[in-house]
Amino acid sequence: MFEERTRALFRFVGYTPTPAQAQILACPARQIIVTGGVQAGKSTISAKKVLKEFIPDLKRAIERANKTGAKVATVLPLIYWLVGADYDATEREFRYLEADFQALGILRRTVRRINPGVLEILGGADRSSVIAQIKTKSAKDYQTLRKEAPSGIVPCEASQLDIYAFERLIERMAPAEAWLFMTGTMEQGHGWYRQLAQDWGISGPDKAWFQLKSSTNTFLFPGGDADPELVRQREEMPLSLYQERFEGVPQVPTGLVFPEFRPDLHVFEVEYIPGVQVQVWEDPGYGSESAHVVLAVQIVDGQVRVLDEVYVTGQTTDVIIRDILRQKPWWKDVELRVGDPHYGPQHHSTDSVDEIWRKMEPRIRSVGKRERLNPRLERTRTLLVPTVHGAPKTVIHPQCRGILSEVGMCVSPIDKREHLYQYKIDNSGNVIGDEPIDKWNHAWEAYGRGAYYNFGPAGTLSVDRRRFRTQIFGRQKRA
Repeated sequence: MFEERTRALFRFVGYTPTPAQAQILACPARQIIVTGGVQAGKSTISAKKVLKEFIPDLKRAIERANKTGAKVATVLPLIYWLVGADYDATEREFRYLEADFQALGILRRTVRRINPGVLEILGGADRSSVIAQIKTKSAKDYQTLRKEAPSGIVPCEASQLDIYAFERLIERMAPAEAWLFMTGTMEQGHGWYRQLAQDWGISGPDKAWFQLKSSTNTFLFPGGDADPELVRQREEMPLSLYQERFEGVPQVPTGLVFPEFRPDLHVFEVEYIPGVQVQVWEDPGYGSESAHVVLAVQIVDGQVRVLDEVYVTGQTTDVIIRDILRQKPWWKDVELRVGDPHYGPQHHSTDSVDEIWRKMEPRIRSVGKRERLNPRLERTRTLLVPTVHGAPKTVIHPQCRGILSEVGMCVSPIDKREHLYQYKIDNSGNVIGDEPIDKWNHAWEAYGRGAYYNFGPAGTLSVDRRRFRTQIFGRQKRA
């Protein structure tokens, strides 16, 4: 399964992969995601992936330099990233690699420790040159994920990263044709990781998904699936929870309002187009857990593009307009606001939200009426279903973390916890009632109002209903 060089390398550092680990490490796919059970050896296999790819990566870098006529020094040292939701999440992989390269006798030094940490790897004829660096990265600081061109990226406990961090990592793969190796547990992981695993399982040769069961770690569970500890756990908890916690099987949450949402389809760094109308779709909210949401949207060739958002608490409408919205680069192209005209005064304001907009920004036309919830939800769902050619009808910039948090792609900007817009469910997982829970839904409320205004009820054809009627019936004269 492995080349002799890889087998010898593993033997030298005292590592014998389990059959399940060997299958994963032998996979040639450039992007790999591993959904693992607890104590399945996820950190070990992540570190060994770096070790395994180190020499081939070095050879490829030198070959690229020779082909282009560049000096070898310009492609070295190789850079490897260990990325966690915070620095602590990278500690195990960092320590394993420190020990492995120390055993090989080519570890020059450890520069600082974990927060952040750097391992310097020696090479050359006399082993005096630094030919590779292994660096820890925290996804809390997105700026650190924009620099450098790593040869390999290892997100540690990747399911705890948000979708925005993942998008940054995908971007950094291109310059050096990097590989990506992600491991994480399903339990308490973000929805994008669950969805991505399932999509990569059928994506073709460049992407792959593996499940790494806890039972494959026969050092801890010598009985495998029949190990007494695992049998006890299986008997004491619901099957779905056991499969998620110990077998790495993604469990789709029940009662999701928008199960059609897919991060690989709907999350994209869509750019603002100057000169094209921008609409703002708004849903105000009161209280510490209730966000005031404004979505900046452009509709281009029938595609809804959510460019940006305001997702805040404790701010009145006038402050949001004056201090936030007017500072946005797309503000000059805002011509239309879609909101709820029945929304009353906020906090100490004497005017309604609608009245504040009309007074402060008379150039912006405010529209919208109180429509029933379910027709708005139906229209939203139609815009989350791709076209017959597989193209998305809705794309959302990954920086819009508020609206993405409501479908489980990241934690909420409000309280840094994960919340889902979903229906109420009973203990058996059955949906209760016809309408979802009216909480953690403000961004999708704003989206639904804007979508309904522009596209009408589900089943209608027009993007601009007025223009559509004119085209069919001709311009109507007033009596």
